[in-house]
Amino acid sequence: MGGSAEGRGPDVFQLLTDRGAQEWQHRVGVVGGSDGSAKGTTRLLEAGGWLIKTDLSRARATPDDLVRDVSALVELARKTRLWHDRKVWFLMRATVGWLPCSACPVLRTVRECEGWDVKSRAWTRMIEIGLEAASRHDVLLDLNPSNFGFHEDPANWLYYLDDECYPTPRMTDFGGRCRCPNPGGARGRVCAVGRVGMPPPAGSGPPLRRCRRPHRVPRRSSRLPSGPELR
Repeated sequence: MGGSAEGRGPDVFQLLTDRGAQEWQHRVGVVGGSDGSAKGTTRLLEAGGWLIKTDLSRARATPDDLVRDVSALVELARKTRLWHDRKVWFLMRATVGWLPCSACPVLRTVRECEGWDVKSRAWTRMIEIGLEAASRHDVLLDLNPSNFGFHEDPANWLYYLDDECYPTPRMTDFGGRCRCPNPGGARGRVCAVGRVGMPPPAGSGPPLRRCRRPHRVPRRSSRLPSGPELR
């Protein structure tokens, strides 16, 4: 259907038929601090240096709703620099129905970082990106270290890896994402967020851009280059 940039995506059919492709079952249905997706319905396939991802729970009998959702995601990707510039999204028909899929170059995730210095820089940048997305684009990202990847130094550039984001971010939602990145995970916590195209739940707090409660940043974090202006 499209990608973050025109004409830079892979040959998806070639990747799907690659005899050397490997399914990453070890990164599906993970709990705790393991790297991967907490959803048991996620499917990951590595082929030729690319990672193809889909979610069986999002299968539909017809592609109509998926076309609308994926088109909105592609439009957002082209307006922002949240996702890798070679990432693409497409629909695939399978035995379970129509599935939304994505293909992205294989990257190291923030959860794979080693050493306190590298980890702290990566987590700081991850939260900065979340705040920037909320402030500039009114979307809430899933702030899970498995959902952000990089090529070399995570402090220089991080890419959002997940295929889901949420509308109208609120301070309570952002805090919930930092505290509990996986809704319905092992501990059964569910953050107050909705899917793309759905209104936020009632009583989930004031919009981020209209929050009147002062937000104090610790002195040691005052060098962060950007973030939402809270009023």
